[in-house]
Amino acid sequence: MKKLFLKFLFLSFLVVLFSGLSFNCKKSNTTESPSPSASTSTTASAEPNKNDLTNLDPSSALDETKANFKVAQEKAILWHPDAVLYSTSAKITSTLDWQDVIEVYTFGSAQEPANWWTISISVRSKNYVRAIIPKEDYLGANLTPIALQYWKINYLEAFQTAEKNGGKDWRNNQKNSNYQITVTLAHAEPNNYLYFIVEYQNSDGSDKKTIQINANNGEVVNQES
Repeated sequence: MKKLFLKFLFLSFLVVLFSGLSFNCKKSNTTESPSPSASTSTTASAEPNKNDLTNLDPSSALDETKANFKVAQEKAILWHPDAVLYSTSAKITSTLDWQDVIEVYTFGSAQEPANWWTISISVRSKNYVRAIIPKEDYLGANLTPIALQYWKINYLEAFQTAEKNGGKDWRNNQKNSNYQITVTLAHAEPNNYLYFIVEYQNSDGSDKKTIQINANNGEVVNQES
Protein backbone atom coordinates (compact mmCIF):
# COMPACT_ATOMS: atom_id res chain seq x y z
CA MET A 1 0.00 0.00 0.00
CA LYS A 2 2.83 2.33 0.86
CA LYS A 3 4.47 1.69 -2.51
CA LEU A 4 1.20 2.31 -4.31
CA PHE A 5 0.72 5.54 -2.40
CA LEU A 6 4.24 6.71 -3.27
CA LYS A 7 3.71 5.78 -6.91
CA PHE A 8 0.47 7.80 -6.94
CA LEU A 9 2.27 10.79 -5.47
CA PHE A 10 5.03 10.52 -8.07
CA LEU A 11 2.53 10.32 -10.95
CA SER A 12 0.64 13.28 -9.54
CA PHE A 13 3.90 15.23 -9.38
CA LEU A 14 4.64 14.43 -13.03
CA VAL A 15 1.16 15.52 -14.11
CA VAL A 16 1.57 18.85 -12.31
CA LEU A 17 5.08 19.28 -13.71
CA PHE A 18 4.05 18.68 -17.34
CA SER A 19 0.99 20.83 -16.92
CA GLY A 20 3.21 23.67 -15.77
CA LEU A 21 5.60 23.19 -18.68
CA SER A 22 2.76 23.08 -21.11
CA PHE A 23 1.36 26.33 -19.71
CA ASN A 24 4.79 27.97 -19.87
CA CYS A 25 5.29 26.86 -23.47
CA LYS A 26 1.93 28.22 -24.54
CA LYS A 27 2.61 31.48 -22.80
CA SER A 28 6.01 31.76 -24.42
CA ASN A 29 4.65 31.00 -27.88
CA THR A 30 1.97 33.63 -27.50
CA THR A 31 4.51 36.24 -26.49
CA GLU A 32 6.88 35.45 -29.31
CA SER A 33 4.25 35.38 -32.05
CA PRO A 34 4.76 38.34 -34.39
CA SER A 35 2.18 41.09 -34.06
CA PRO A 36 0.18 42.12 -37.15
CA SER A 37 2.12 44.49 -39.37
CA ALA A 38 0.97 48.03 -39.97
CA SER A 39 0.28 47.22 -43.61
CA THR A 40 -2.10 44.41 -42.62
CA SER A 41 -4.02 46.74 -40.32
CA THR A 42 -4.18 49.44 -42.97
CA THR A 43 -5.48 47.00 -45.56
CA ALA A 44 -8.27 45.88 -43.27
CA SER A 45 -9.36 49.45 -42.48
CA ALA A 46 -9.24 50.40 -46.15
CA GLU A 47 -11.80 47.81 -47.16
CA PRO A 48 -14.13 49.47 -49.71
CA ASN A 49 -17.73 50.29 -48.86
CA LYS A 50 -19.92 47.74 -50.62
CA ASN A 51 -22.67 50.38 -50.91
CA ASP A 52 -20.44 52.99 -52.56
CA LEU A 53 -22.46 54.33 -55.50
CA THR A 54 -19.35 54.83 -57.61
CA ASN A 55 -18.80 51.08 -57.96
CA LEU A 56 -22.09 49.48 -56.84
CA ASP A 57 -23.53 47.20 -59.52
CA PRO A 58 -26.70 49.04 -60.70
CA SER A 59 -28.49 45.74 -61.29
CA SER A 60 -28.03 44.78 -57.63
CA ALA A 61 -30.20 47.74 -56.60
CA LEU A 62 -32.78 47.41 -59.37
CA ASP A 63 -35.29 45.30 -57.44
CA GLU A 64 -35.31 47.69 -54.51
CA THR A 65 -35.72 50.80 -56.66
CA LYS A 66 -38.59 49.09 -58.50
CA ALA A 67 -40.20 48.28 -55.15
CA ASN A 68 -39.92 51.92 -54.04
CA PHE A 69 -41.46 53.09 -57.31
CA LYS A 70 -44.34 50.65 -56.82
CA VAL A 71 -44.99 52.07 -53.35
CA ALA A 72 -44.95 55.58 -54.82
CA GLN A 73 -47.49 54.63 -57.50
CA GLU A 74 -49.81 52.95 -55.00
CA LYS A 75 -49.78 55.96 -52.67
CA ALA A 76 -50.23 58.42 -55.56
CA ILE A 77 -53.37 56.64 -56.75
CA LEU A 78 -54.83 57.10 -53.28
CA TRP A 79 -54.35 60.85 -53.82
CA HIS A 80 -56.06 60.78 -57.24
CA PRO A 81 -56.80 57.67 -59.34
CA ASP A 82 -55.53 59.41 -62.49
CA ALA A 83 -52.15 60.34 -60.95
CA VAL A 84 -49.30 60.22 -63.47
CA LEU A 85 -45.53 60.30 -62.89
CA TYR A 86 -43.86 63.53 -64.06
CA SER A 87 -40.44 63.34 -62.44
CA THR A 88 -38.23 61.26 -60.18
CA SER A 89 -35.03 62.21 -58.40
CA ALA A 90 -32.41 60.67 -56.17
CA LYS A 91 -30.66 62.84 -53.59
CA ILE A 92 -27.13 61.57 -53.00
CA THR A 93 -25.05 62.79 -50.06
CA SER A 94 -21.28 63.31 -50.02
CA THR A 95 -20.91 59.91 -48.32
CA LEU A 96 -21.79 58.37 -51.70
CA ASP A 97 -23.45 55.57 -49.73
CA TRP A 98 -26.49 54.11 -51.47
CA GLN A 99 -28.21 53.58 -48.13
CA ASP A 100 -28.17 57.37 -47.58
CA VAL A 101 -30.08 58.11 -50.79
CA ILE A 102 -33.55 59.68 -50.67
CA GLU A 103 -35.71 58.89 -53.69
CA VAL A 104 -38.39 61.44 -54.63
CA TYR A 105 -41.31 60.71 -56.97
CA THR A 106 -43.49 63.52 -58.31
CA PHE A 107 -46.99 62.93 -59.68
CA GLY A 108 -49.59 65.16 -61.26
CA SER A 109 -53.35 64.88 -61.73
CA ALA A 110 -55.88 66.62 -63.97
CA GLN A 111 -58.13 66.84 -60.91
CA GLU A 112 -55.62 69.11 -59.16
CA PRO A 113 -53.81 71.02 -61.94
CA ALA A 114 -52.15 73.59 -59.68
CA ASN A 115 -50.31 71.11 -57.45
CA TRP A 116 -47.74 68.34 -57.53
CA TRP A 117 -48.01 65.33 -55.25
CA THR A 118 -44.64 64.04 -54.02
CA ILE A 119 -43.40 61.13 -51.98
CA SER A 120 -39.85 60.91 -50.59
CA ILE A 121 -38.60 57.43 -49.68
CA SER A 122 -35.48 56.59 -47.68
CA VAL A 123 -33.47 53.73 -49.19
CA ARG A 124 -32.14 52.82 -45.74
CA SER A 125 -35.28 52.86 -43.60
CA LYS A 126 -38.05 52.66 -46.26
CA ASN A 127 -39.83 55.45 -44.36
CA TYR A 128 -41.62 57.94 -46.58
CA VAL A 129 -43.06 61.43 -46.47
CA ARG A 130 -45.87 62.64 -48.72
CA ALA A 131 -46.54 66.26 -49.62
CA ILE A 132 -48.71 68.39 -51.90
CA ILE A 133 -46.71 71.30 -53.35
CA PRO A 134 -47.84 74.16 -55.60
CA LYS A 135 -46.30 73.75 -59.05
CA GLU A 136 -45.07 77.33 -59.04
CA ASP A 137 -42.97 76.49 -55.94
CA TYR A 138 -41.46 73.28 -57.26
CA LEU A 139 -40.51 72.18 -60.80
CA GLY A 140 -42.93 74.57 -62.52
CA ALA A 141 -46.03 73.70 -64.52
CA ASN A 142 -44.50 72.79 -67.89
CA LEU A 143 -43.39 69.21 -67.28
CA THR A 144 -44.43 66.34 -69.55
CA PRO A 145 -45.61 63.02 -68.09
CA ILE A 146 -42.76 60.51 -68.17
CA ALA A 147 -42.90 58.16 -71.17
CA LEU A 148 -42.00 54.99 -69.30
CA GLN A 149 -40.96 53.11 -72.47
CA TYR A 150 -37.90 55.38 -72.75
CA TRP A 151 -36.83 54.86 -69.14
CA LYS A 152 -34.15 52.28 -69.92
CA ILE A 153 -31.44 53.04 -67.33
CA ASN A 154 -31.74 53.76 -63.61
CA TYR A 155 -30.31 56.62 -61.58
CA LEU A 156 -27.32 54.56 -60.41
CA GLU A 157 -26.25 54.03 -64.02
CA ALA A 158 -26.79 57.70 -64.77
CA PHE A 159 -24.72 58.74 -61.76
CA GLN A 160 -21.85 56.41 -62.67
CA THR A 161 -21.89 57.74 -66.24
CA ALA A 162 -21.74 61.29 -64.90
CA GLU A 163 -18.82 60.33 -62.65
CA LYS A 164 -16.84 59.19 -65.70
CA ASN A 165 -17.67 62.37 -67.58
CA GLY A 166 -16.48 65.07 -65.20
CA GLY A 167 -18.41 64.39 -62.03
CA LYS A 168 -15.58 62.64 -60.21
CA ASP A 169 -13.15 65.41 -61.18
CA TRP A 170 -15.58 68.02 -59.82
CA ARG A 171 -15.81 66.17 -56.49
CA ASN A 172 -12.06 65.77 -56.22
CA ASN A 173 -11.58 69.52 -56.72
CA GLN A 174 -13.94 70.49 -53.91
CA LYS A 175 -12.34 71.99 -50.82
CA ASN A 176 -15.77 72.03 -49.22
CA SER A 177 -16.86 68.40 -48.84
CA ASN A 178 -20.40 69.46 -47.92
CA TYR A 179 -22.12 68.95 -51.25
CA GLN A 180 -25.10 67.09 -52.62
CA ILE A 181 -25.71 65.31 -55.90
CA THR A 182 -29.21 65.17 -57.36
CA VAL A 183 -30.08 62.83 -60.20
CA THR A 184 -33.40 63.91 -61.75
CA LEU A 185 -35.40 62.09 -64.42
CA ALA A 186 -37.70 64.26 -66.55
CA HIS A 187 -38.45 65.30 -70.11
CA ALA A 188 -36.35 68.28 -71.18
CA GLU A 189 -34.65 69.97 -74.10
CA PRO A 190 -33.30 69.11 -76.56
CA ASN A 191 -36.37 67.63 -78.28
CA ASN A 192 -38.23 67.09 -75.00
CA TYR A 193 -36.62 63.66 -74.74
CA LEU A 194 -36.40 61.81 -71.44
CA TYR A 195 -33.14 62.66 -69.65
CA PHE A 196 -31.35 62.20 -66.38
CA ILE A 197 -29.98 65.53 -65.15
CA VAL A 198 -27.10 64.87 -62.74
CA GLU A 199 -26.35 68.01 -60.73
CA TYR A 200 -23.37 68.36 -58.39
CA GLN A 201 -23.68 71.37 -56.11
CA ASN A 202 -22.05 72.79 -52.99
CA SER A 203 -24.39 73.38 -50.09
CA ASP A 204 -23.83 77.12 -50.32
CA GLY A 205 -24.49 77.15 -54.07
CA SER A 206 -21.05 78.58 -54.84
CA ASP A 207 -20.09 75.89 -57.34
CA LYS A 208 -21.95 73.30 -59.37
CA LYS A 209 -21.72 71.01 -62.36
CA THR A 210 -24.55 69.55 -64.44
CA ILE A 211 -24.36 66.53 -66.72
CA GLN A 212 -27.31 65.53 -68.93
CA ILE A 213 -27.75 61.88 -69.93
CA ASN A 214 -30.24 60.26 -72.30
CA ALA A 215 -32.42 57.90 -70.23
CA ASN A 216 -33.07 55.69 -73.27
CA ASN A 217 -29.49 54.87 -74.28
CA GLY A 218 -27.22 56.25 -71.53
CA GLU A 219 -25.43 58.72 -73.80
CA VAL A 220 -24.11 62.02 -72.42
CA VAL A 221 -25.87 64.93 -74.12
CA ASN A 222 -24.08 67.91 -72.61
CA GLN A 223 -22.24 69.26 -69.57
CA GLU A 224 -22.44 72.59 -67.80
CA SER A 225 -20.24 74.03 -65.07
